Amino acid sequence: MKIRKLRGVIDRVVSGVAAIVPDDRTPEVYVAAGDIPGAREGLAVDLVIIPQDNPNAVCPVLGRKPPRPPKPQKIRSYASLVRQMIKTRDRLKATRAELDQGLGSDLDELQEKIDYLERGIDLFS
Repeated sequence: MKIRKLRGVIDRVVSGVAAIVPDDRTPEVYVAAGDIPGAREGLAVDLVIIPQDNPNAVCPVLGRKPPRPPKPQKIRSYASLVRQMIKTRDRLKATRAELDQGLGSDLDELQEKIDYLERGIDLFS
């Protein structure tokens, strides 16, 4: 009994038979769709089959490798971002204090930037 590892993508499912196009560009292989849970067009499969002499025959599936579960998203540390935002906010406050003494005209723009940074600091800390 010869066995073959089959990796590929399901091309189509017709009458309970799934046509799989192998990744190694060999002719397509037919297996029973019931042997592949959730068999649908475009599903990537990794199977162990018994190849048949007739290329149009349905090959029995000995085993299958389940798809990998997605990796959990890593949570980044935003400590350096928050530190930089605090430094920038403090510099803008100092600039605003200097402009208050000299009656500068950019106070509204500076205050908007300071408010924006404070919202960002609250969000990331």
